Amino acid sequence: MSQLKSDLVWDKLNERLAQVDRNKRTFTAILFLHLRQNGKVVRSVVLDFDALKIEEIETGVACTDTYPPGRIQAKISIDDDDFYSLVMKDTSFAALIDQNKITVDGDKQVLLTLDEKFRKK
Repeated sequence: MSQLKSDLVWDKLNERLAQVDRNKRTFTAILFLHLRQNGKVVRSVVLDFDALKIEEIETGVACTDTYPPGRIQAKISIDDDDFYSLVMKDTSFAALIDQNKITVDGDKQVLLTLDEKFRKK
């Protein structure tokens, strides 16, 4: 598999999560993120804002033993380049949704809330 552009941002995201004060946080969603390259899912991760961790999972799965369907607020399918742009704050979930560049199965409002939280700093 070729290197993904998002490989460049995981450390940044983990650092950001490490800075979150568990006692003051208000966002505890769990999201499944499926990254696409050339239209095919090439990596899947859990963005667990409850446990404040990012965990790679089996590519393309809809749930896991640790994350059964009832715990997942949204499953997101997004091109790797668009995810990179999102993390670099060149775009937003709202813009990607409006442009039909992202597929969301679940609560889209969670993504808009994440936009607000992520863009505060």
